[in-house]
Amino acid sequence: MATIKEIAAKTGVSATTVSNVLHGRTAKVSAAKLKKIQSAIEAEKYTPNMGAVLLAHSVSRIIGVIVYMDPRSDETVFEDPFTGAMIGALERKIRESGYYMMLYAAREPQEIFKLIQNWKLDGLLLFWVPIEICSVVQKKPMCPLFLSIVILMTTDWFIIISAWMIGREPIR
Repeated sequence: MATIKEIAAKTGVSATTVSNVLHGRTAKVSAAKLKKIQSAIEAEKYTPNMGAVLLAHSVSRIIGVIVYMDPRSDETVFEDPFTGAMIGALERKIRESGYYMMLYAAREPQEIFKLIQNWKLDGLLLFWVPIEICSVVQKKPMCPLFLSIVILMTTDWFIIISAWMIGREPIR
């Protein structure tokens, strides 16, 4: 996998020029150089390094999906067919919207806060998270778009869904 610097060296232009072409800023690039750079990008099958993208931009295109697991339980929520179906459908919609899904199974509330602090999430979805933890997360949102879906099972197996959003518009 080629880097911007390697494409620049191969085409005889600066890394800045290659970066400008990759980001659609081609007004100052001659037609001949543009064609040469685009051909090299295609030939080398260039794909952006997500680590570099996260450092350079304010958006990550990552939606965090946190599934809370009871710390006392030996089985995982992923064994539940309902949860699996929900996560599968959710991943499909997130991908169709041009985002990436980061799935994390948390056993402790501190894990949720650590994930939010360590990643530049564009959104957050919480599943099976106790309402008291959701209330704390809601009071101090740490990502630009905060969308929470709380799914609780009562003793009679009724599903209660509560959702709220803080920040920008919810994902479409």
